[in-house]
Amino acid sequence: MAEIHNRMPSILAAGRIQQWIAPGPISSEQLAEFTEPYPADQMVARPVSSRVNNPRNDSPDCIAPISDFNRS
Repeated sequence: MAEIHNRMPSILAAGRIQQWIAPGPISSEQLAEFTEPYPADQMVARPVSSRVNNPRNDSPDCIAPISDFNRS
């Protein structure tokens, strides 16, 4: 991620989503598990439209690959 941005987003593994949104306190051990780095080999970087930079744009085309826009 360092090549793209200086901050790493928090990415939850599918098995952790319900634990994260469950009501109640989270122990420091659980929090440490949530903040483990997401495996780099499971991430894919691709250019997307600058529409993603505006929170008013809330549609799937915000994260569509640039190549999808070049086809039309």
